[in-house]
Amino acid sequence: MMLTLDAGQSGFGRPFFGDGSCTRFAACALFGKMDSKNDLRRAEELVAEGRRIVQQQKGRVVRLRAAGVDTWEAERALRLFEANLRRFEEHRDFLKR
Repeated sequence: MMLTLDAGQSGFGRPFFGDGSCTRFAACALFGKMDSKNDLRRAEELVAEGRRIVQQQKGRVVRLRAAGVDTWEAERALRLFEANLRRFEEHRDFLKR
């Protein structure tokens, strides 16, 4: 399962910093303008989904390696998923302040 966003969630087309509402993280473009008590809940959901994706990809790497298949691409994807998870966690932590 891949984490995908539709156009309504992505914030594409809106400037990252143009209106001054998202000065700390460019992730605001992903989350949209964060302005309600449900924002932290949504951020927690995205962190949980990101963690599931990372765990699934780690499993794929293990299975591919056990089968003797080259794991370079799967490991590259894992690194990207882990980097995105860190960004989600940073944004969630920012919202907790």
